[in-house]
Amino acid sequence: MTRKKFIDEYTRFIKRAMKLAEKAIRQGIASLEDEVEDIDDELFKHGLRFVIDGVEPRLIDEIMSNRIAHDGDRGLLFERNAGYNTLRLRVNVPIL
Repeated sequence: MTRKKFIDEYTRFIKRAMKLAEKAIRQGIASLEDEVEDIDDELFKHGLRFVIDGVEPRLIDEIMSNRIAHDGDRGLLFERNAGYNTLRLRVNVPIL
């Protein structure tokens, strides 16, 4: 993946996540149900479904952490950092 492609993909993802967060704030989490099928990242889609369904955050963290550990280093990953999950896009080439 080229540096430009990485930046474009990361920017696209962040913009999408921000739009979803704004919609959830304005219209409620249930309003995100219509958006789920338009998401092309399966890990993000899976986690968003848990949020929409009202699954307890601690349980979402546990399930998603287990899925990430099982799936390995593919795609968008949540990494453990000081007790919080942080989003990171992993690629096989340096971006700088």
